[in-house]
Amino acid sequence: MDEARHLNEIESRGYTILPAVLSNAEVSDVKLALAPWLRQRLMGRNDFEGRKTERVYALLAKIPTLAKIIEHPKLLSLLDHLLAEHYLLSANLAINLHPGESPQPFHSDHTQVGNCDRSMLNGVSTIWAFDDFTESNGATEVIEGSHRWTTEQLGAGVASGQPATKILMKAGSVLLFHGSLYHRGGAN
Repeated sequence: MDEARHLNEIESRGYTILPAVLSNAEVSDVKLALAPWLRQRLMGRNDFEGRKTERVYALLAKIPTLAKIIEHPKLLSLLDHLLAEHYLLSANLAINLHPGESPQPFHSDHTQVGNCDRSMLNGVSTIWAFDDFTESNGATEVIEGSHRWTTEQLGAGVASGQPATKILMKAGSVLLFHGSLYHRGGAN
């Protein structure tokens, strides 16, 4: 893995993609473990979560074997460069967009943490693909460089109308992005 390239991409674009981190067999194992939880019973409660999107929270409590993706050595190697020593690995959830889902509003995960300077890297997020992310199935969309926007730019509504990049990646890949990067779940 070219750590320097991935770190540079996070700095410049706000995100990087690590392709084929998991083998096809590992992807199948994860999908099998998630199957009992993804039965269209735990659908989103509002437009942000997605009314046709399943969300299963606290996955480590439900499926402890998923620690293998949270603690994947390639991922931890990058996190060790990006975050302060003794960082916390926190939220772990499954998100499954079903046909007919509309795009989620753009947001950054940093906005969920009060008193965080959005210009600092105080957190990162990952999105793992267990199915291919395609043009039509709700692939995550990002606004490149938005992690560098100032509070004034955000207040002026700079996010509206900005071009978005669809993250197209194969199952077994992972998207790693700056906590201030504007992103959303796409339409399915």
